[in-house]
Order: sequence, then structure tokens, then C-alpha cells
Amino acid sequence: MVHGIFGEFDQGLVTARGQLGKGFRSIAPSRFGYLRTPLPDEASPAAQADTYECLLDALGIEQAAIIATSAGGTSAIQFALRHPDRCSALVLVSSNAPGETEAGLPPEPLANVMYVSNPDINTGYPLGEITVPVLIIHAVDDPLARYDNARSMANRIPGARLVTVESGGHMLLGHEERAGSEIREFLEQHTPGF
Repeated sequence: MVHGIFGEFDQGLVTARGQLGKGFRSIAPSRFGYLRTPLPDEASPAAQADTYECLLDALGIEQAAIIATSAGGTSAIQFALRHPDRCSALVLVSSNAPGETEAGLPPEPLANVMYVSNPDINTGYPLGEITVPVLIIHAVDDPLARYDNARSMANRIPGARLVTVESGGHMLLGHEERAGSEIREFLEQHTPGF
């Protein structure tokens, strides 16, 4: 579970409880710079993705699905690109995607890694090279991450499935049950052990 800008590992845990329910084991790290997690000199989404691989190694886990929300999507996409053998599936919920952004960035002290992860998505990620199964869930009225960007990203990733929610904004308010059901069904199809 990879959290967004205004969260930490706790956001990942809450998301896991709300969307996965029982039957799944969740790992919810804090990304670089969050909740006393060190912010290395090289704090790129690619470096964060490599850290996810190290975390799996440390936990003795061969392969895992990665679920990311908002700005956490950037490093999750990098994980799928850089470590496809370790990634059984990729789920992006209200995720950052290549393209124009709607909102300006908050002050850097409030969200230092946002100045790295959000712009990095527009540096030419080879989305067509993603080989893992991908589920993208996004609301048309999302004011923070444009729906058109998510739709375009889904079209560029081979076999990606886009679930469109007409309303609910960035948090998919009122559609949590549907999002959870879509995620569980997708993971049951693409996660070892089901």
C-alpha cells in the first residue's frame, strides 16, 4: 500500500482495511521524507521503487501486488517497470498520471517529495513496457488528478483496465465499496495464492 501526499503508512493501513478486507496481508511503508523516514539525496520515484524491492527482500516476500493512491502512484509505476518479476499486479487509485495538472503544488515544506514525484511522471515513463496486470480507478470529477490523464495512461498501458467513477472526487467519496470490490476481484485474479 503506497500512500499519497497527505498521508503516511497509516493512510496505507486505513486504505487496506477499507478496500481489501480480510484475506490479504498488507504492507504499508511511509515513503521517503514522511513520518521520520529519511529523505535521501536521490529521492526519486525510481529510488523509492528500488526500496520497495529491498523491503520485500527483508520480509522474505518473493512477489506482491502494489496498490497506490494519489502521488504514491508514481513510485508504484516505477516498481512495476523496474521490478516486474516482483510485482504481481498494479492498482492505481486516483493516481498521479502523465499530463497537465489541475492544482498548483503546496508549499515545499509541507510536501517536499511532491516536488519530485509529481513532476517526474512527465519525464517519459515507458508505460507501454508495463507487463504486469494493471487496474486504474479514477473519478471524472477528481480536482487533484485529472481524469483525462488517467484515461490516457490506461490507453498506453497494455491490457490496463480503467474503472471510471462519475463523481466522488479525489477520495472517491460514496464509491468506496465499489472501489474495494473492484480491487479485491482484480487481486484475486492476479495475486498468487487465490
